[in-house]
Amino acid sequence: MWAALLLLVAVTATVSADSSSKDEATCGISKDAQSRIVGGSKAREGEVPWQVSLQRNGYPFCGGSIIEPTIVLTAAHCVRRFPNGFTVVAGIVNLGKRTSHYQRRNVSSIRRHPKFGTDGANNDIALLKLAEPFDFKGSDGYVAPVCLPDPKHRMEGSITVSGWGKTRETGKTTQDLYVVTVPVGSDLFCTYQYGQLITLSSLYDRRSMFCARALLGGRGSCKGDSGGPATQLDKGVAVVVGIVSFGRGCARARYAGVYTKVSHYVDWIRDNSKKFGR
Repeated sequence: MWAALLLLVAVTATVSADSSSKDEATCGISKDAQSRIVGGSKAREGEVPWQVSLQRNGYPFCGGSIIEPTIVLTAAHCVRRFPNGFTVVAGIVNLGKRTSHYQRRNVSSIRRHPKFGTDGANNDIALLKLAEPFDFKGSDGYVAPVCLPDPKHRMEGSITVSGWGKTRETGKTTQDLYVVTVPVGSDLFCTYQYGQLITLSSLYDRRSMFCARALLGGRGSCKGDSGGPATQLDKGVAVVVGIVSFGRGCARARYAGVYTKVSHYVDWIRDNSKKFGR
């Protein structure tokens, strides 16, 4: 997670959440919500209770978001390399410290979007079915689901991104969970921006993606954050509007990070969650 420019107060956008995803307002509730400083900082315990770490043999490789007790939302490219044999860890902000809120679950099944890999970087979304449910009640709010957005909401304002990714482009991934707020970019800008690179000319699709960047660079998602959540607030609850997908470098001023637009896939998420069974 890119950390710099610790001066401006973040303004988080309000979006319309999918009412059917709010189980009696128990989703999207942060144990320790706070006004976020633009530039990024370490997350407090319980601040992002839906954030999970995907790990193989104890090694973290991607992030994800809890949306139901047994279902995690992540990026399809995260599970392409490791289609099985990995676990999901929740309830912690430091990967090296197991607190009493630590929960670890095996993955029993994976559903990647069937069209992922057939059209550039499009449809970068997947669902993980856990062998056992996360214990929300027993965690006292330190492990909790995030809400899904309304399928028709518009991307504007700023997003809050979290992850254990690199804090600088040439650095290492961090043990600490970082949270950063980044302004949403225009589709026109991102279409033009990535169109300048021959290898990335067909990657940005405004229907199923959005981008975000800081005008001066220095803050945004980076390697290791993939699959993790980008959220906005709706009446005090967090809504997962994006999934960290791809970008050019890390938080460069010229290149925005690109996110899977979750609202475009709400129906797919619902249908495939049901197919997993409860």
